[in-house]
Amino acid sequence: MSKLRIRFLAACAIPVLVAAASFAPATPAADAAMRGDLAALKALVLQGANVNTPQGDGMTALHWAADRGDLAMVNLLLQSKAGVKAVTRVGTYTALHIAAKGGHGDVIAALLKAGADANALTETGAAALHFASGAGTTDGVAALLDKGADPNMREREWGQTPLVFAASNNRPQTITLLIKRGADPSIKTKMVNVNDETAQEQAGTRARNEVLIAFEPEKHRDSTKPPTGGADVPVGAMAGRGAAVTGGVTLRMLGFAAIVGDTLPDPNAAAAGRGGRGGPQPKGPFTTKQIQTAIEAGRKVQATALAAKGPVTEVVDTINGGVAGFANTVGGIGGLTPLHHAVRQGSLAAVNALIDGGAKVNTPNSVDNTTPLLLATINGQFDVAMRLIAAGADPNIAAGSGLAPLYATINTMWAPRSRFPQPQAVQNQRTTHIELMEALLKAGAKANVRLTSQFWYFAYNNCGNANCGLENIEGTTPFWRAAYGLDVEAMKLLMKFGADPTLPSFRTPVAAGRGGRGGRGGGGAGGDNPDDPAPAAARGGGGGRGMLPGPGQPAIDPAIDSASKAVPPGIGVFVIHSAAGVGYGNGYAGNAHRHAPDGWMATMRYVVEVLHADVNARDNNGYTAMHHAAARGDNEMILYLVSKGADVKAVARNGRTTVDMANGPVSRITPIPETIALLVKLGGINTHRCASC
Repeated sequence: MSKLRIRFLAACAIPVLVAAASFAPATPAADAAMRGDLAALKALVLQGANVNTPQGDGMTALHWAADRGDLAMVNLLLQSKAGVKAVTRVGTYTALHIAAKGGHGDVIAALLKAGADANALTETGAAALHFASGAGTTDGVAALLDKGADPNMREREWGQTPLVFAASNNRPQTITLLIKRGADPSIKTKMVNVNDETAQEQAGTRARNEVLIAFEPEKHRDSTKPPTGGADVPVGAMAGRGAAVTGGVTLRMLGFAAIVGDTLPDPNAAAAGRGGRGGPQPKGPFTTKQIQTAIEAGRKVQATALAAKGPVTEVVDTINGGVAGFANTVGGIGGLTPLHHAVRQGSLAAVNALIDGGAKVNTPNSVDNTTPLLLATINGQFDVAMRLIAAGADPNIAAGSGLAPLYATINTMWAPRSRFPQPQAVQNQRTTHIELMEALLKAGAKANVRLTSQFWYFAYNNCGNANCGLENIEGTTPFWRAAYGLDVEAMKLLMKFGADPTLPSFRTPVAAGRGGRGGRGGGGAGGDNPDDPAPAAARGGGGGRGMLPGPGQPAIDPAIDSASKAVPPGIGVFVIHSAAGVGYGNGYAGNAHRHAPDGWMATMRYVVEVLHADVNARDNNGYTAMHHAAARGDNEMILYLVSKGADVKAVARNGRTTVDMANGPVSRITPIPETIALLVKLGGINTHRCASC
């Protein structure tokens, strides 16, 4: 490139750089404060620089000085007429909020003296007292209270009080101060109904998509008819969803029909192939303005749904692809006291301060009756649980699922590798799970309380436990759960306190023709549900994996078909099945099972030789302990069970033999040749029905 051209390009660039610079406001004071350069800031003040000019995000020099906790810089700026009411663009934080969040008590006092509003709120409705309480600055908290800050003020998003902030961050001295100054430890946070919230979010999403579809060229729309001008389309009516999400709210009522030219989609338009249960999906491309319009529509519909709280359509489970099970199981979130928050975090000092300040240890949350003690055991905070027991916590108050602290303790110790991350605080506790279980039992915990329903965080991926191999625990007792975890020490402890080892899990009968969701068996709604006790014909989808032999498959000899011995629907799985490895042959998630190391044989010997369990007992699928041992390839257990009289020829309801369970009974579970050979040698029947081969 010639020197002349370089000079020409440089000359062209100069005006651009100058123009760009002219649009960027100079913020030397804020920049100096951000760097913590007090000398530079003093020089700027002497030069008459405007100390209130904000940076692009609204941060002024005073904000930065407050953030750094630099009292000298704060005083300099206040003397130079820095404004204490300036707020940031995002969050509307004042310098006082930022000082409080940083725990800078001396800066808080200086700002208050200069006229800062102690009750100013951020965009989410939080006050400086919330942040100061969370930061644990007792000087700052006292200064704010002296200026009229409300010790029981709730922030807007979750209704959390300053005491909740202090409890969550383990600030015992702040907790004590707040309670002395009038903070109420019984105030609960806001409760949110998960079904309602999900329905509102999905209403907004559908509204956004419908506006975008109205912008599409006509040939791209699902409808074979031209759009109806000015159609008053109920939100969610596309995809044939029926009633309006908010009890009659329509996009036209919200003013969006006019925006898109009175061409909202025909409510009778077919939505096949455009997103199924989630509603039609826009294809685009769209302009920025069109996207902004659609987003605004979605937000308005969501806000209207939130305000109206009228009837909602069914909630779609966007993870599983079916009707939401998660939202129905969880029910709600929130509704916690400060003690719940401290317990969940394992903040023992905060727990002590709250109890000393009058917090009630048996107050349940607003959602499912979870007490602080139950919450501690669920989250593996065993040290805190011991403190609560000492303070008189009731060990028999259970949540809506029937989950009580005793069961939660053993479940947390051997929590599966499930869909939801499991608390790991249990690994850092001084108190062992055995010590906590004994303390609970001595405090009067009932050993035979059964779960009334599955709890939401004991689930694997998107296929449901029964179809994945992670066992359904409805109806199980702490003893059953200990056996499932191969924890012989816990089993022996529970037996000392009256545990009944004969109680099985529950299993709700499966409706005929229903089966699992989206089964692999082909036509119909049934498919491959290995836990389905219904005949194959009732399940639909003939010939699917895990069903009775289809055409071309070896038939089961009626002489050895012992499935008729299976227990009736309603009975689930007995302790001997949980100790043998129930679930490993039902799905890959069986491998997510966590248990005491090297506990298989010790547990089985205890169950058979001490508890005298029947080695040929059937679970709800007609499986025996031999089936489950075979699915794991546990040859030692197979030989042991045979020595105790186990029937190697047992056949389950779905036609699977013990050999079948070792021969890749479902996809992703590979055959175990050594176990197959052993079982055949012992007299087992090999039907050669490998599903994973």
